[in-house]
Amino acid sequence: MIAPGNTARAAVVALVVIWVLVCGGLGWASRSAVRLDRLEQGEELRRMHEVKMERALSRMEAEVAPILYTERMRSYTQFRGYYVLGPHEVRYRRTAADASDAVEIVSPLRDFRGPDWIILHFQVSDPVGWESPELDDPHAQYALPAGALPRGERGEKATAANWLAALRERHTVASLQQILASELTARRSAGVDGEADLIVQEKIEEAGQGDAAFPDGVNEVARRSERLLALQRELYPEYLCEPEAVARENLGSEVELPPDTDATGCVPTYAPFMTEVWLQLTDDDDHQLALIRQASVENSAYCTLQGLLIDWQRLRLDLLGQIAPLFPRADLQPVFPGDRAGGSSEWNLMHMIPARFIPGESPDVSVGITAGLGKGLAVAWGTTLLGLIAISYGVMKYVAMSQRRMQFVAAVTHELRTPLTSFQLYSDLLGDMQGEDASKRRHYADVLGHESRRLARLVENVLAYSKVGDARTRLDPRPVAAATILDDAVSSGAELCRASGKELVVKNECPDECRIETDRAFVVQILGNLLENACKYSQGAEDGRIWLSAAPGPGGGVTFEVDDAGPGVAARDRRAVFEPFRRGQSASQRGAGGVGLGLSLSRYWARSLGGVLQLKRSPRNGTHLSCFSLTLPPHAPQ
Repeated sequence: MIAPGNTARAAVVALVVIWVLVCGGLGWASRSAVRLDRLEQGEELRRMHEVKMERALSRMEAEVAPILYTERMRSYTQFRGYYVLGPHEVRYRRTAADASDAVEIVSPLRDFRGPDWIILHFQVSDPVGWESPELDDPHAQYALPAGALPRGERGEKATAANWLAALRERHTVASLQQILASELTARRSAGVDGEADLIVQEKIEEAGQGDAAFPDGVNEVARRSERLLALQRELYPEYLCEPEAVARENLGSEVELPPDTDATGCVPTYAPFMTEVWLQLTDDDDHQLALIRQASVENSAYCTLQGLLIDWQRLRLDLLGQIAPLFPRADLQPVFPGDRAGGSSEWNLMHMIPARFIPGESPDVSVGITAGLGKGLAVAWGTTLLGLIAISYGVMKYVAMSQRRMQFVAAVTHELRTPLTSFQLYSDLLGDMQGEDASKRRHYADVLGHESRRLARLVENVLAYSKVGDARTRLDPRPVAAATILDDAVSSGAELCRASGKELVVKNECPDECRIETDRAFVVQILGNLLENACKYSQGAEDGRIWLSAAPGPGGGVTFEVDDAGPGVAARDRRAVFEPFRRGQSASQRGAGGVGLGLSLSRYWARSLGGVLQLKRSPRNGTHLSCFSLTLPPHAPQ
């Protein structure tokens, strides 16, 4: 047979294992669900952030695309203040004769009216030098370079002449060619320089040309121009067919033609799309954006660089203002050829401008769980915990009931053994008596009667407890005076007090007209149990009195009290003494008899009568917990 302590420990261990397994499994599932939910939310936030960035990029691209596309495809003839036309493109009104050699056409760029972030158009070649259609004033060549102006005043005070002077100071045809070649090479993705050299060499060999094909002193310039031209042809293969003299005149290339050249003949003229590059025109870290291309005539040893200079700071602020509602802290940073080498397909690179979009903020992926998942997890955890609590409560109640049952069996066995032993002993003594000894016979009879009554009370308590909870207690409420109840209690408990050596002190503070409607038998039985406990647990007290009193209660009811001079109940056992098969530790240590059903039954009967049975500190016994108070209402429940 398993001991009660071992059973409780095994039950606790089993419950702990169940709690750990269930809560651990549910916790792992909850954590996985939360992690997956956060991943989905973070992915959704990142997707929304990317969509917003795409909108911002599209809005900026749409702002500059029409203007930059127009400038990239601008005719090569318009980059001089005045340009010439080919034969028969213009004639005299009266004679209809060819007037091409007699007129120059005004470039539309002389009165250019574009956005304020376009500074000027320019053209540079070795034979002619720097020129701009917007600056046909000869005094413009004496302007200060823009870099000479203070950085804070440059945006307001620098004019187109200052920026052209900065171009003239900082760059040459060769340096611009190098910048343009680096940008085109980076855009081509990889291996352009070596491949371009092979293409140039093959073109020269196929044409039967070598270094002698070019005038002295221009071999390096020619090779560099041909290399860049080959690169541009690879990216932009289109070309124009123009009269050679007209093309050279408009491009500022050498005008003198070889003796065997047909001046009116059509030769390929290359003026591809412009390419966006970054130019440093000042001593600080500020860069300006420019669109540049190399234009050349096939038979010419010189090339011409044409371009458009853009005020990057103004353009940047203009573009950022367009997307301020989406990204108020955004920025645009220049992307140089070295930055493009490994990331030309980056999502935040603009297409029309070599710049990288910096949103200034990142999607906040530190999100909580969604409301639906939170409610689901709350329901799952709540249901699981309630189930575990219910299981734990049921198991512990079952274990407690098993322990109480064992205690009950042990207590009943012990309680039954004493009267049965007495019955057997005194029965044998009566049977063995040889004479008529009336005093002994009376003593033996008294002992047998006492033990029989003790056995009867034990059986009655067990039978009464077996009926608790099976059905509602049947009451017979009738009006009764408090004094009558006290008299009945004294009649049933006086003999017990005398047998225990106790003095019963009765005190009635209720007036004669004080009456309550209750079941008289149940009240007397409750008071009898209390008196029996008082006699049993006050053995050894110096004061042998037991007090039984009645006083008016709240609402017209009556309060009965049973008090003794014993040590009382320990504070930790204040509630335990009312549980079935439970007794106070002090009572157990003193070896008092009983199975621990008296107080449990008394409280049950008190509640059935609508009253309250409680343990209080005694006003007569040094505040010990020895006073049991029964408060009954004026009317019993129906």
